[in-house]
Amino acid sequence: MQLKDYARQLSGGDLNALGSIYDHAGTRLLRYALFLVKDRTEADDIVQATMLKLARNPKKLVRSKHPVAYLFRILRNEAYTILYRRKPFEHCDVLPLIPARTSLQSDTWEITEAVHEALAELPAIQAEVITLHLWENLTFREVSEITNESINTVASRYRYGIEKLSKTLRSFDESGRPTWEDVAIKFQLQR
Repeated sequence: MQLKDYARQLSGGDLNALGSIYDHAGTRLLRYALFLVKDRTEADDIVQATMLKLARNPKKLVRSKHPVAYLFRILRNEAYTILYRRKPFEHCDVLPLIPARTSLQSDTWEITEAVHEALAELPAIQAEVITLHLWENLTFREVSEITNESINTVASRYRYGIEKLSKTLRSFDESGRPTWEDVAIKFQLQR
């Protein structure tokens, strides 16, 4: 509800509310933009464009049922605009921004490398859903709004992606339990 309150303030002419929105969601937006375009400068530009679109029409955020998903959707559209403008079209590797390898404990580094490699092998649409759901803590409904896909499609992409990750990462788990659960818990705690 905080985002909607800030959007109401923004639509009432309080430009400081835009800064509050950025403080509230900016890090997550930047992380997602980097996930999509793999370039810090472009990602910063995308976040700025997202905030500018929001500043031009804050009432859409006020009316949104899922304000965080609405912001991610604006950002995703801005990112795809940049991706389609690239000449020739560059296919981006899809790796989420999990913690930098240097910031991890040595026992986690090997798992981190395995996750990077396993996510790189997934189709982009599955990796995107997994990243938004696990690392950004968005619901399937919110991911559905962001990607403009049905909830069933999002859930299927997530399930198939997790199955592939589980198979790939199983060799790191001696207990027989899917490693991806441990990995997701570790990285959510370290964010």
